[in-house]
Formats: sequence, C-alpha cells, structure tokens
Amino acid sequence: MGLFSKIKKAIKKVARSVKKVATFLVGPVSTPFSTTQSIPQIANETGQQKLDGILLNFQGGSNPIPLVYGTRKIGGTRVFVSTNGTDNKYLYVAIVFCEGPIVGLQQNRDSAVWIDDTNVPLSSYTHGVVAEPTSGPYKDRLKCQFFDGRNRPNSSGLYSVDYTDPDEPRNGANDGVFADIDGSGGAPGWTHDHQFVGLAWYAMRFEWKKIDTQEDANNNPYKGIPDVKVRINGKVIFNAEHISSNHGTTTASSTPREQYQSYAQDIFDSNGSERAGIGKGLYGQNRDSSSGDFGTNPVNVLLDYLRNPFYGKGLRDDKIDWDSFRDAARVLQTTRQQINNNYFIGSVKIFECPIYVDTSQSIMNNIKIILQSFRGMLPYSNGRFKCVIEGPEDVVMGGELNTYTGDINNIQTVKTFTNDNIVGGITIERPDRSTRLNRVRITYTDGITEGGTAEAIFPPDGSDYDALLTEDNGEKLESSFAIPWCITEYRAHLFAQMVVRKSRNNTLISFATNLGASDLIPSNLITVVNEPFGINGPFRVLDLTMGQDGLIVITAIEHQPSMYVQDLQNFTMTGTEPVLNLPDPFSVQKVNRPVIVETAHAFGRSDTLLVRWSATDDPFLDHYVVLIHRKGEPYTNIKEVGRTKDTKFIFENLTPGESYQAYVYVQNELGRRSDWLSPTFGHTTLQPTYTPSGSSVGTTVTSNTVTSSVGETEFKA
Repeated sequence: MGLFSKIKKAIKKVARSVKKVATFLVGPVSTPFSTTQSIPQIANETGQQKLDGILLNFQGGSNPIPLVYGTRKIGGTRVFVSTNGTDNKYLYVAIVFCEGPIVGLQQNRDSAVWIDDTNVPLSSYTHGVVAEPTSGPYKDRLKCQFFDGRNRPNSSGLYSVDYTDPDEPRNGANDGVFADIDGSGGAPGWTHDHQFVGLAWYAMRFEWKKIDTQEDANNNPYKGIPDVKVRINGKVIFNAEHISSNHGTTTASSTPREQYQSYAQDIFDSNGSERAGIGKGLYGQNRDSSSGDFGTNPVNVLLDYLRNPFYGKGLRDDKIDWDSFRDAARVLQTTRQQINNNYFIGSVKIFECPIYVDTSQSIMNNIKIILQSFRGMLPYSNGRFKCVIEGPEDVVMGGELNTYTGDINNIQTVKTFTNDNIVGGITIERPDRSTRLNRVRITYTDGITEGGTAEAIFPPDGSDYDALLTEDNGEKLESSFAIPWCITEYRAHLFAQMVVRKSRNNTLISFATNLGASDLIPSNLITVVNEPFGINGPFRVLDLTMGQDGLIVITAIEHQPSMYVQDLQNFTMTGTEPVLNLPDPFSVQKVNRPVIVETAHAFGRSDTLLVRWSATDDPFLDHYVVLIHRKGEPYTNIKEVGRTKDTKFIFENLTPGESYQAYVYVQNELGRRSDWLSPTFGHTTLQPTYTPSGSSVGTTVTSNTVTSSVGETEFKA
C-alpha cells in the first residue's frame, strides 16, 4: 500500500470524527462549547427577517422574553390590553421588552421611544415615573410609565424586597398609569398580581379624542393598537475585570436558588439596589467608570448568561474558572483601535457584543453566538469552564489579540510532538470545496439606521476577490450569515474577513500519542514536527479522545498567527502564512532530469533500448509510466509500453536501424499524472551492428539474414 493510500484512508477516518462535532469551518470541540469560531448558521433568506423581527410588536402571554446586552432598539410583546372610559376612549397597554434589570432607556440625538415609527419625546425616562409627551402628535394623548426590571414591585408604589428570594409574594400598591390617577377609572382587569418583577416594560395609557372636524382627523395619530419601540441600555451585569482571586468560592450554589443568590450578590446590595463603584465592577446606571460602556464586553456578557439560572445556564460558581474570565475581560477591554469615519472618531474596542438574545433558542446555540463575537473558546478542564480567546499568541507581544511579530518561533506552545511520541503516524484533512469560501455576506443590524438591517461583503470586487477566484478556478464559493451581536459595518467586515481566512486555512491533523498528553485541554497550542509531511509548527488542540488501547487521539488545527492580525478600517486577504507545507496531491511533480535513452544490447541482441531517469520528489508516487515514439510516425502514435516503480526500463523487440524517443511521467494513487519528460537530445537510433566489449568482431544485421564474421558458416534467420 502506497503512502498516499494510507493518507487517504486516514483522512476519511479523521473526517468522520470531525463531522461529529463540526458546525461550520472547523466546528466546536468535544466539550459542549466551541473552541473556535463556530457559526450557528441562519439561512440567507431568513437572516434579515430574524434581525428585523426584534423591532416588531407581538401579543400574548406565552411568548419568550428576550435578553438584551448593550444598547439596542427593540420592539416588545403586549401582555395586557384593556379599554375604559366613554366610548372606550382610554386604551391601556402593558408591553414587555426584555429581561431585567436593565440600565435604562438610552437617549442619543432624539427620544428613546417610537410609536408607529414616530419619535416621541417624553418628560421623563426614569424608572417608575409617570411621563407624557412634550411635543408631537401624541402630546396630551399619552401617559406612560417605564419599569427597568428591578426585583421589586413594578408600580409607582415602590418598596424594598428581599432580592435573594425571587418567589416572595408581592402585594404592592397599584397607583400608577393603570390606576385611577385622573378620574379615568383605571385599567379594567389589572390587579395587584400584575407585577412583572424582573422584566423591563412600559405601562401606557393612550387617549382617543373625539373627531369632530377635519383638523381633528388630521391630528389623530392612531391607526390601531399602537406599535411601540424603545432604545434601551441593556442588562445590568457584573464586570469580570474586577474578579478577585477567591471570587465565587465563598458561596455554595448547589441549587438554582443558591446560584441566584450568588449571582445577585455581585450585582445588588442587601436592599436590592445596584451596587456602585469601580471596586464592585458593575455596569449600572452610572456605568463602570473604569470601562465607560454599558456592558458590551463579550466576556462579561458570556459570564452573565452562563450564571443566571432564570434566562441562562445557571452554571454553578464552582464550575467556572474565574481567573480565565477575568484575564479575558481585561484583554478585550484594552484591545482597541483608533478609527476615523463619518460617524465616529476615536478609540474603540475591536470586540463588543451588544446582542439581542433569542431565549427561544437553545442555551448551547446562544452561547456559541456570544463566543463568535470575540473569537471565544470555552473548553472544559478539571471540572471547570475556561474562557479563552483565539489570537496570534505571540509571547513577544504579550499575548495581544491583534499583533504578531512575524516570527513563528515567538508562538509559545505547551507541548511538542515528534516521531518519538506520535504513535502510528499522522493523518491530515485539508479544506475542500464544501468549506472553502471566496466571499462572505454578513447581515447585521445597522446602529446608524436605528435597527434596520444592512449587508457587509468581504472581499468586495477588486484584486483580493479576483485572486481568490483565480485560486478556485473561477468558481464562486459564497455563503451568507446573519449575526445578531453586530451593529457596526466595520465589525461585520472584520467577522467576514475572519470567516473567509479560516475557510481557506483550516488544515486538520490527527494522531495518537501516549498518556503524556493527558494534561492537555482543547484550545491548547502544541508544536507538531513531522519531516515527511513538511510539518513543523504550532497547532491548536480541538479534540482529545481516549482510545480503548490507552492512547490519546489528538485532533488539532493549524495555527496561523498572522490570520488574526486585523484592522477595523483595512480589510485584505494578505497576511496568512501556512506553517504546514504539505504537497498538493493534485499537482504531481515530474521526474528529475535527465531521461537517458541508450542501446541496451541485452544478451547479444540489438533490438533493445535502456531508459534511465532520476527519481521524482513527489511523495505520493505510485509508479512511473513509460511511453515510446518511433521517428517518422505521427506523434499521435506515441504508445505506453510499461509501468514501473524503478527508475529504469528496457524496451524490447524494436527494429534495428530505427530511431526512438522515450517519455516518462509520474502517476500517484489518485490517478493524477505529471507532465511527461523526454530526452533533450531527441531520438536515439538503434544500431544494426553489435560489437561485444573487448572484441573487434561484429555482427551485421541485414534484412532477415544474420551474417557472422566468426568462421565460414552462414546462419539463416
């Protein structure tokens, strides 16, 4: 069995193991969450619908309540609708937007509230305060009251509750918008049990004014039940940058209730109010002054979703590697770039996650989406989930996520594998057409258009795209994705660039080794050295499997540090450097010169020629194919005369006096052939007279008569 035959079988084996865990490109590891940029795919025809859908209003008491981190414009779900007054002049609507507590409503250039796509400036956006429009078509027609989802009764009769007991009954006073605050009679059907504790929502009372004149009709803003949208600063969450060395070790969390207590202690004080101050590390009403944002650091988002037992995973504190989350949060906070465009000038974080989380999706899928926003990995090691960020990992640059010196020797790995500790060889899987892309289209939510979707394309038409098409023989290999965590064009391009790069540089290797690898975890960088395959460089561990024979099977992906060097304002395909120099099985190397053709005169015969050549360097050689052409005949009459694994071949039963030329090409086990090679001096003539070495006596061949000068005897052929 040839070398390439072994490789083919091994690749099939690796492919089967990879398919078990792959979702896109290289997929997640064997642990529950991905270690590389796995993309839960949203089809192109539904991506825009899903992203635009967050602006819609729905109705019902069983719809999933979304989760929002950072600043987003969203619609809500009407959970209570009632009318009262003469001719039903008052319409009461309770509309829930998301899980709370949230930081609050966000005012930028205009109001934070839209009704039927009309921006409505209000007298107040403060939690629990009854507000009215200050101008516009809804002035004197609307009273509303916003609640930010804090864990206390959501009416204007506020009082402190035990935040550690989410099941405590609430009996708060009902004297807000839905009460009889101005003789309206209040909202029929609304009771003290309607508290919506822990949800961000609006109580709204719309007033219909009798239409007596055309002017009244022109000023009437209502077309039906009003459609409401708000721009909010999302969840109040803990800032992992301030995790202490013993964080999470003082509180047991063996039950969901205990886990909630531990989770809440990082956010609320004993009165249920948000903790404040840099030391507490909270993204709250006043923001964390050491961070200057509203909780869009992807690591903080991930940690909050993992810990919360109501809308998230409810992961116990003793299952979290706290130090890794702290270190990752700090790295993301300091990974910044100066940008200058038509809507922003200044230093921005390269990775952010202002995300609308669809809680109807699986926890697994939502975690993958959060991870993809920052090249996140979540390996499970020693009973804990560890947060790791994929980057160049250049030790000279201090592990920065976006900088590489260009020297592969600066990539620090934890172990080296050579023929000394690799058992049974290495198997390889290179990217094929099914995963290879030359263009990616990203659908994202455009923050400039306040929630409308837009599309980012990479690479655009131009030299980069033309070069990729040339590499792919002119075939367009495109894919489209919708990403719910992106609200800026430059981050959409950044993500698209990484997807294209990874799709074209995701060579997998797999090999077995001894128990010395038992301390590795998925996401570790290792060095692999194998001269026959041209392997000598770093690989990232994706999967570790214990075999029945006691060996550990490692699946790893080639680590190209230059791939992670990205610029928010300059997107190119340059900068990738393969560290794996594998030969291409579809490009077969020719035999090395020279090809020598000479008269063989085997066993005293003059009808043979000997062809010799230097061996090919192609590692996937199966055999050489030898052909011959007789001078004077059409070149269409070139005939194959034999195959050999040797570097020489003897032609027999040729015609003396004729001239012949030989050709040799290489064929591998896939049936691919090299270009043929022939002697540079053209045809060789088969001499009709044979003179043995050391003798002056010769034999002349004339027609069918052989005459020898030895003795007087004639021999008739």
